[in-house]
Amino acid sequence: VLKMAALLAVFDNYATPVVNLSHIAYAFYIELKCADLILENIESGKVGSDDSARENRIKTIINCYKLDKNPDGKDGVTKEMVQDSVITYAYIRNRAKRSSCFSDHRDGANKSIAHTLKNMVDCGDLKQIQAFDLSNNYGYSGILYKILN
Repeated sequence: VLKMAALLAVFDNYATPVVNLSHIAYAFYIELKCADLILENIESGKVGSDDSARENRIKTIINCYKLDKNPDGKDGVTKEMVQDSVITYAYIRNRAKRSSCFSDHRDGANKSIAHTLKNMVDCGDLKQIQAFDLSNNYGYSGILYKILN
């Protein structure tokens, strides 16, 4: 904080810099914002490479999915699926495979995504919809998950 406050004082008056209370307050504000940003990235799964980071990344993808009221039809997603809290494996995979917590995994992105989804099913966050239910309700033949939490 003091180094940042000193830099702010130099920006205000480079000839004779003097640190005052406003410099310290602003430097403290910047430090808090940076800490919040780091915590937000950790919680969303953008930072980290362990199981919890991968699970947090999938949860972030699911939360964004639930907010999408007008899906574009990519990855087999329809409005009915979003309304019924049903998500396709393809939707999750295509968004998760770009994240470093999946792409840098020693088994590769696809296996780490499948493993994370299996863990989420085991924990009760998701439920895989059986194949015989798929074509009747949504006309989709791939893997679907019901979002429970």
